[in-house]
Amino acid sequence: MKLFSSNNRSALLGVIAFCGATLGHAGFVYETEKEFLTTGDFNGDAKLDIAIVDKATGRVRLGYRISEDFFSTTDWRSGGLKDATGVAVGRLMDEKRDSFALVARDFNQLSVFDAPS
Repeated sequence: MKLFSSNNRSALLGVIAFCGATLGHAGFVYETEKEFLTTGDFNGDAKLDIAIVDKATGRVRLGYRISEDFFSTTDWRSGGLKDATGVAVGRLMDEKRDSFALVARDFNQLSVFDAPS
């Protein structure tokens, strides 16, 4: 288990965590040249977590919020597709926690990713 502080990560992660906590629900998806970044309550503990999706590989890394300033990150996990072109977050598979959908334009791929822990 790795811990990191939003204060020590990139400014964008800090903004995402702040905006997600302020809005109080699954958040906006931010796009950079290489990644998608978003928030959601992925483990159902009523705290907003963060997700980073590598566009090229489709791999996903989650940061579960353990306090206001700290997250516990997972190892990279397969998102089920490569060359991701979009991400959506919401209550897709369970009413108590968020999941996310990854899409890729090649072969019209769609992968729904549930990450309770």
